[in-house]
Amino acid sequence: PEVYFEQLTALEYFEISHNAFTGPLPAELSILTQLRFLFMNGNRFSGSLPVSYAELFRLELLNLEHNEITGTLPPEYGNWSKI
Repeated sequence: PEVYFEQLTALEYFEISHNAFTGPLPAELSILTQLRFLFMNGNRFSGSLPVSYAELFRLELLNLEHNEITGTLPPEYGNWSKI
């Protein structure tokens, strides 16, 4: 839930790799607008990238490999200049 992330808005590095998480990618992460490094590889996330992730424009590295992500990047992701 978003309430957990509200206290972490200055977070720059977030890793939840290799935890066997399933379901859609957590859209609540978009509240972490200072994120520079986001690792969610090695889980079982499925579906498409949330449009809300476009708010993570400071991202320098996003690792989603070894999940079941589908679809294309929404045009809103054009704000990502560092990846």
